[in-house]
Amino acid sequence: MNDTLAQQSLLELLKKSTVDFTLGNRDSYQTLLTSMDDARFVLMGEATHGSLEFYQIRMILSDYLIREKGFHAIAIEGDWTSVYSLNRYLQGEMASEQVNCLLKNFQRFPQWLWNNSLMADFLMKLRQYNDLQTKLIKKIRIYGLDLYCLPSAMEA
Repeated sequence: MNDTLAQQSLLELLKKSTVDFTLGNRDSYQTLLTSMDDARFVLMGEATHGSLEFYQIRMILSDYLIREKGFHAIAIEGDWTSVYSLNRYLQGEMASEQVNCLLKNFQRFPQWLWNNSLMADFLMKLRQYNDLQTKLIKKIRIYGLDLYCLPSAMEA
């Protein structure tokens, strides 16, 4: 198979598996939501590291997975020691107004990806959701997947 034919085959495969949608129109991404039917894990990748549109769709999809599909954990590309305080916040171990202060803990790459007003709003909504849950229902948790500073991680 030559390179041109391989590229064409790849493009056709991508066209078949790509779902177009409009952020403000939930009906337009119903196909995407339906494709998550019985998934235990949903991975959301992106190439922009911080575009407004990606924040918005990530939060819409996360909210759907939590409320409609019973998901209770979010893992992000963030230093686990910084994200751990956000998890404690979601569990009600810190005052609800502390979210902006906690986001300032993100001092390493990708700082702007998490330390922003959209993330603060999202975390406050998750905290409100958790605060309404009974002890019988699993509360939403958040985890960091990265280890940027081994000494601080060892200390934690």
